[in-house]
Amino acid sequence: VNDEIGIIYSDNAPELKDVDDQGGEPPKPEDPKSLPKGSAEGYNWDGVRLVRNKKGSKRPPDTPSEFWHMYSAKQREEDIARYQRKVELEEERLRKEREAEAPAMPVVHGELSQEHRERIALLFWDKLAEVAEQQLALVARLVSQSEVERTPDAKAAMDKEWKKLVDKACWLTKKAREYKDVIREHQAQGTKAHFGRIFEICSQKGSELPDGDPNKKWKGRSVFQGNRVSDENNDHAIFSELGSSPASMEAGKIIDVFGSQPGYSKQQGDAKQAYTQALFDGVETWVRLPRNRWPKEWDGMNDPVCPLRLALYGHPDSRGLWERHCQQELEKVGWTAVLPEIWQSVFYHAELDLLLVIYVDDFKMAGPEGNLDKGWETINSVIDMDPAELFGRYFGCNHHEQRQVMLSRDDHPFAYVFDKKTNAAAGLAAEPSRTEDYWEIDLELGAAVKHHVYPRKRLYVPTMEDSKNFPGIGSDRITVPDSGEQIEDVVHDNVGAKRKEWWVGSTYFPLVENPDFAQSVAAAAAKKKSKGARSKTEAKREAKQERFKDPSTIEPEVIPAMTKLVNIMTYDMRDFLSSCVDRYCELAGVQRSTLKHVATPFHENRIAKPAAEDEPQGQLQPIASKVLMKILFAARMARWDLLRATQGLASRVTKWSRDCDVAFHRLEPIPILTKFDPELDEIRYGGDANGRSVANLNSLNVHLSPKFKVQL
Repeated sequence: VNDEIGIIYSDNAPELKDVDDQGGEPPKPEDPKSLPKGSAEGYNWDGVRLVRNKKGSKRPPDTPSEFWHMYSAKQREEDIARYQRKVELEEERLRKEREAEAPAMPVVHGELSQEHRERIALLFWDKLAEVAEQQLALVARLVSQSEVERTPDAKAAMDKEWKKLVDKACWLTKKAREYKDVIREHQAQGTKAHFGRIFEICSQKGSELPDGDPNKKWKGRSVFQGNRVSDENNDHAIFSELGSSPASMEAGKIIDVFGSQPGYSKQQGDAKQAYTQALFDGVETWVRLPRNRWPKEWDGMNDPVCPLRLALYGHPDSRGLWERHCQQELEKVGWTAVLPEIWQSVFYHAELDLLLVIYVDDFKMAGPEGNLDKGWETINSVIDMDPAELFGRYFGCNHHEQRQVMLSRDDHPFAYVFDKKTNAAAGLAAEPSRTEDYWEIDLELGAAVKHHVYPRKRLYVPTMEDSKNFPGIGSDRITVPDSGEQIEDVVHDNVGAKRKEWWVGSTYFPLVENPDFAQSVAAAAAKKKSKGARSKTEAKREAKQERFKDPSTIEPEVIPAMTKLVNIMTYDMRDFLSSCVDRYCELAGVQRSTLKHVATPFHENRIAKPAAEDEPQGQLQPIASKVLMKILFAARMARWDLLRATQGLASRVTKWSRDCDVAFHRLEPIPILTKFDPELDEIRYGGDANGRSVANLNSLNVHLSPKFKVQL
């Protein structure tokens, strides 16, 4: 081919002319990537002529297509590299030309006005590391593998945990096989299998405590990685999702009540490595072990896996397997589930009269003192348990018990009923006098009553807001000043009649048809004046007193209620509540010392529902859930006086207003305990010298009872 056409492409060859191109050959461009002017679209210049582009072709534009077809693969690669260097040189030449066209400017190195500032992200992480221990108080600190290797105590904790599982034969290392062989076998047989891995984690409990503190200790865990499990086809594994129903907070309180009977007591115990006491009987599961934990007989294996024998922490089905195993074993020794459709982890032993509540691995038992040891023996015969001990910390709450205590009259929840020396209203703290006007619905009279506490001269005329709140308000009204006179009036305009003297009293608006309304109002006013105002608290107590029967009507010989010895259970969550206050102060940016004293956790601002759809959003909305949900746990567990206020604010997190800000600031719980009278079904507010009441949820420094007592 070269012999025939090589002369055409020789540098010494005569110039070629194209018949259709009257101007002759287009000039060769200096830029190898550009085309001559007037070139047709879809063509490129190969150094000799215009050539049509071919889709997917890698031929450099300046290489003739005839040569390209004759090149070997290696020659094509070299030609592509040549053209790339040519393009780079041309671009470099053009860059230098452009730089030469721009005038040079003087460069002056002046003094820096400020030092170089680090990236905000770096400052954030440094600050986070600085305050991490304070922020993560009561949370175990995860430890890296490098720290474990250089800390003997941490390594010992890891080895101890691993040895426990190996001694129990949690997995069968003797039956290890290559992963690919197990996969091939299950695919051939068409059977299901799951494959996962076991990994180790180390944590330090109480890391914020000083060295030497007994509560600062290392904890090792070897768990199943449940979020990375595959099946025999290397797809995501699907689990049976066995349900579990651990005992609730209410179930734990049942034990407190049951164990506070005369002659009864309460104890608690822990199951040793609870999950691993249950056999794993789900889909056949194979696990990989950490490389540093391979036994010697695995040397030479490539990817060994071994069968999982026991339910291990981390597996999605382990909790359900443990709960089922626990119930089956307890039923063998006489325990029966109590209300299994509601509480599946509450059991009763009829022969020993014992009640048992289980929350995962925490066992809480109550019953006759002489039968408790027998009850633990029955459990130990089927479940591996730690030695039982008296009540302590359960569900994150410290329990303290006082037995056979004689209450003073001030501490007795029903003194107003059983103390013959006083009546129902005795000892009641005076209600704070009202300083603002307020509305009241009189059901007997069938009227809306506006009480005027603030002195005025004009008669009251209802506003548009009043008409919205009380749609039944008519045009008639009767005003009764405290002087006793009765003034009938009809609303004709928006300005009430003006009297000569200042007056306080009430304005009555009928809500139903009543031709004798004036006489009814006169009678009600006269009755009120002769009897005097009665507090709402007094009315409640009188109503409750009517429902009680005197003990002598039931038992002729009874122990006087005021001198009967009682058992007291105290719930202590002061540390947790203190962390709630710290969390709020940190997120809200307030100082703990600025929190003020208040009488109740509720604010007079109404927050049950938004006042308007477009009301401005409160500033604390972004942090509300972070603090409210934490307070809610303590409220459900031990501080029931906080439930109403906390739930009310929680219902407004998506419609948060400035009024919610005020109420939220008031809610911040005090980290001390309060006293609760469960039989009354209410919390008594106030600030008497004995600290009987609960109060102030806005601050730390509030006078409250030193203990939160459930008296039984």
